[in-house]
Amino acid sequence: MANKELSRKEKLEKKRQQINHIMCLPIVILLGLVPLIVRMDFVRPKDLRMYGLFAKSTLDDFYSQYKSIGIIIMTICMLLLTYLFIEKQDIKLDKPSKLYLICSGILVLMTLLSTMTSAYKEIAIWGVYDRAEGMIIWCCYIIIMLYTFYIIRDEKGYKWIIGSLIFLIIVTTILGAFQYAGHDLLVKTKIGQALIIPKEQRELVKDISSDYASHKVLGTLFHYDYVGSFGAMIVPLFATLTLMIKPVKQKVILGLVTLASLFILLGSTSRAGLVGTGLALVVGVIIFSKEIIAHWKKSISIGVGLIVVLVGFNFMTKGSIFSRIPTLVEDAIAMLTKTEENFDYKDQLPVRAIHQEDGKVTFVLQEHELTLSFNERLNIQDEVGTKVDYTTELSQINSQDGSVVTVESYGITDARYGNIQLYRQPMGVFNQKERLDTLLVIVDSSAYFYFKIDDMGLHSIDYFTGEEISYVEAQGIGFKGKEKLGSARGYIWSRALAVFVQKNLLIGNGPDTFVAYFPQNDLLAKWWAYGATNIIVDKAHNLYLQIGMNQGGIALVAFLVLCLGYIVQSLKLYAFKERYCEVDEAVGIGVMLAVMGYLGAAFFNDSVVSVAPIFWILLGCGMAVNYRVKEKQIKTMEY
Repeated sequence: MANKELSRKEKLEKKRQQINHIMCLPIVILLGLVPLIVRMDFVRPKDLRMYGLFAKSTLDDFYSQYKSIGIIIMTICMLLLTYLFIEKQDIKLDKPSKLYLICSGILVLMTLLSTMTSAYKEIAIWGVYDRAEGMIIWCCYIIIMLYTFYIIRDEKGYKWIIGSLIFLIIVTTILGAFQYAGHDLLVKTKIGQALIIPKEQRELVKDISSDYASHKVLGTLFHYDYVGSFGAMIVPLFATLTLMIKPVKQKVILGLVTLASLFILLGSTSRAGLVGTGLALVVGVIIFSKEIIAHWKKSISIGVGLIVVLVGFNFMTKGSIFSRIPTLVEDAIAMLTKTEENFDYKDQLPVRAIHQEDGKVTFVLQEHELTLSFNERLNIQDEVGTKVDYTTELSQINSQDGSVVTVESYGITDARYGNIQLYRQPMGVFNQKERLDTLLVIVDSSAYFYFKIDDMGLHSIDYFTGEEISYVEAQGIGFKGKEKLGSARGYIWSRALAVFVQKNLLIGNGPDTFVAYFPQNDLLAKWWAYGATNIIVDKAHNLYLQIGMNQGGIALVAFLVLCLGYIVQSLKLYAFKERYCEVDEAVGIGVMLAVMGYLGAAFFNDSVVSVAPIFWILLGCGMAVNYRVKEKQIKTMEY
């Protein structure tokens, strides 16, 4: 009887393990395959306002649409497997688990509320062009995290996650090496073209080649900044595993993966990735401080080895690996430098203001004014009403639809306005059959202002849709005089903070609607920050501002409490120990540092479907490891 009972238990355990392997498959696919998806898709929003924002009637998307479909499919599989196999005894209900569930519930609830109240419901539900991170995807993220938390129970679960990431790193390293050399396999090989571009659009490969000619590691993750977020997770994770895992064979393999991860991080040239990795390094030093002091000789040798590897990478790439570090230092210094109290960015521009009244447009320059009006012909006056003379010249150009249009150029003869060019031309606009009679004003060859000419005079318009717009001077919070920092992140953050404080402290505008609510007509400030006016700010470049504006302040607090609760629990479990010996601890610390790396990079990068699922899976895995370690500690204390 005893043997039969033992055999029965063995069969049940074997069946349980098989079920667990099946339940890990969606995670494996989300980590190892979904990030590799690159395929052209055409997005045609039902909301016509989106066409005006992006100035395109057909929106092509390579990196987001099909990835989002993969995420949704895998999430549905997770829900189905949960229904079939998760039992009551699998539910974790200790205090940290309850905190995670409460925060997750609040985050989902506020995401749903912000979607329901959004003026852009289609975007809020499905996401915007080139991002596809709407309500459905955000709900998928939470499900993915909780699913991972509940099904990762032992070392075999860790192996599935680590193995999937190793596969992704290998593929990204191979693609990245060719991209770094200027020969992208996705664009410059027939197999790659067949994978990413439908046959009927294959001629478009010429148009996208320039996107891949930057000699940076992009992999399949959309942009080098997002590769930086990925690198900020995998470098701390695999470096920790390399140092802590004892079997030599595994240590060698993990060491090679760490080197590949370093190449991905450094090859991306992402400053956000470096900041995130730096934060993870600092936290890692704090966690291992006792062991570092106890084994200081070994610690010094590891530090020297890391420096040698970094210098070697830099030498092999002729200095390009560290090419953006000086700008990171410059931005850090500029951020800490005090701005003059009376600083006004308008003092730095040729145009201080643009006024529109009674069909007239007045450009307020630094020393003069220029007023434009139309009464059968163009009239130009200076600040005291004196007529300004000009010459005219007719020319013909080819328009986008292939027809020939006549353009009338106005050459102002007054030297005070030598940096201003004026053109009258018929302009075709989206969704309208007839061309508009327009006046184009160009200042310093970098700022473009479009005006419609009709019986009522001049009216500022959107150059793509032809709709009348009003120029605004948007309010900002902070970053005065520092708007150019971090590739104009200072400008984006200051305006986004103002929108958040004024409108979104409770409920957001809707997931992925940032582009619709950012003050896009703040043209003079854009000119100062970017050096051009025809810029669309479509992302917050900051995960926390992104959540705050899109899903609201309550959702942001829930997200922060969720992450901080996990980090605090991790520090309690792992920090300041003199010895680390178990695989659980190695994985737990590595995953926690990976989460820290992502959250550090998130100060400069936002969430995207190319990388975010990796973060949510690692966060869920970290919670599961902590639960397992805590349970072991309790059992040890009982004995």
